[in-house]
Amino acid sequence: MNLTEKFLNEIAEIMEILNIYNTKSKIDPKILITSTLMVVFLVAFSKTLYFALAATTYLLLMITILRVNVKVIAKIIMLALFLSMIPAIPLAISKTGYVNSLNDLGTEVTFEGAKAFITFVLRVTVSSGIFAVPIVHFGWSKVLAYFENWKYLDSIANILKIFVTTVPKMLRHTLLLLVAREARIFNNSLRNTWRSLSTIVGDVLLASSSFSKELMLGINARTFDKYKVQTTTSNNGSAHLNIVVVVATIALGILFITVEIFGIT
Repeated sequence: MNLTEKFLNEIAEIMEILNIYNTKSKIDPKILITSTLMVVFLVAFSKTLYFALAATTYLLLMITILRVNVKVIAKIIMLALFLSMIPAIPLAISKTGYVNSLNDLGTEVTFEGAKAFITFVLRVTVSSGIFAVPIVHFGWSKVLAYFENWKYLDSIANILKIFVTTVPKMLRHTLLLLVAREARIFNNSLRNTWRSLSTIVGDVLLASSSFSKELMLGINARTFDKYKVQTTTSNNGSAHLNIVVVVATIALGILFITVEIFGIT
């Protein structure tokens, strides 16, 4: 299995795990999802390394108390780490930690540049990890069911449900097509791999269209209204975990106001 096949297989595996519906959640979905969205918003607009480190502590706390699948979280964080390091490279050699023009770039790594580089990478990776925690714990279906209660997001939530259900199946189908193509190639070079990928694009589009139609027909045959996932509203999780998450979110919000707005470190 080459690098392309391994990458597609890992993505399909992660999506399949994220689609698992958790019927025994340890915490109230409304509290965890709302807290997650608030923290991700704060991390996205943070600028200091102190708050990024505090958000990292928050992520480790959520992973510990919820006992989520660390392997899946690690894979998501590693992917975000790789994607964030590429555009952050100019920050490492910047003179002041900001890059507005080519004049701000130097020829060696500076302290301010390294600090800005680490802060940017932490913001991206930590926010991705925090956002993934409720998805890994509840499953995509339960998370999207939360957004169905919002008046203007119910249609988008339904579309996303079908999307996250379709993606793993189509990735597996793509892998089968790729393996079948490579079985007919005696020289497994990178060039031949890309040729194989280009030849299966049309087959994947046709298969995805066919599968989407079959999925919609199956949904319409079994429902009389919108495609909704049945959720258990009586299970609000442990009161102690709910309090811990709320207190941790409020503490992080106070820290954001203190560090980012007033500049007190």
